[in-house]
Amino acid sequence: GFSCACAEGYIAIADDEPISFCADYNECLSGNAKCDSYNGYCVDHDPPQMFECGCFPGHICVDQNCTVCAIDLDHPCYTDNGNCGENARCIPLASNGVRCMCNDGFIWDGTDCNPGETSSSAAPVSAPPPSCETFDCPSPSSRCVMNN
Repeated sequence: GFSCACAEGYIAIADDEPISFCADYNECLSGNAKCDSYNGYCVDHDPPQMFECGCFPGHICVDQNCTVCAIDLDHPCYTDNGNCGENARCIPLASNGVRCMCNDGFIWDGTDCNPGETSSSAAPVSAPPPSCETFDCPSPSSRCVMNN
């Protein structure tokens, strides 16, 4: 006799015989992908590719499959704090872009972070003001949504 089995990368949805329906097995959600879960991300694909690992901005792949991500010491945030100044922290964006955020107790005055009562976001350095055209989502499967 013959029986049905799910193709590689698929799992049976029900325990019926013969197998009536197979669905894509999500390696990312199952944890089988072994992507860097701290400095990177996993994107599930339909077979035969299965899944893809990647690194967040400011990080680079250490191995061929990108299962380990390390700080990219050549990124502007890690060289001179991305020109954000001593009262701000640098947040890495894709394509070596940066966003400067004022430290607590400092506010953005249009050109620098100065002492103040509240902390606020500084304007991006070497990048236009935030918008969906300039905002980089960390995962290829995500998209920018403008919040009100």
